Amino acid sequence: MIDVTRTALILLIFSFALALPTTAQTDEAPPSGTITGQVINENGQPVSNATVFLRGTAPMFQPRIAGTDSEGKFHVAGLDPLLYGVSVAAPSYIMPPRDPESPPVYYRVGENITITVIKGGVITGTVLNMNGDPVVQIGV
Repeated sequence: MIDVTRTALILLIFSFALALPTTAQTDEAPPSGTITGQVINENGQPVSNATVFLRGTAPMFQPRIAGTDSEGKFHVAGLDPLLYGVSVAAPSYIMPPRDPESPPVYYRVGENITITVIKGGVITGTVLNMNGDPVVQIGV
């Protein structure tokens, strides 16, 4: 008799637990959104073929990468509702240096942003030895 009562009690508790709502049973999709924008140079001209990097503020967030089109525009979809740091890499351009005393800039899902890059420098030349002869395969 005790085994039957114990089994019935366990089945009753189990069926009650199944009836409780859980977050896994909801039909809502996880929230997601987009960040769009344009990359321009210091003269306001669009920068095409730039690579835009988004870094979320949540731990273990995988950075998202997008490219710009011929008008310098980019679009990153499927983002969680976090704050995002954005940086850009483009041939012959760099991000302007940030004042170390100012706080970092973060963007929110739904924003349309403009990122300005500046022309980077290139150093060229020839390394010579003490006799004035070119030196090859040397790191500079």
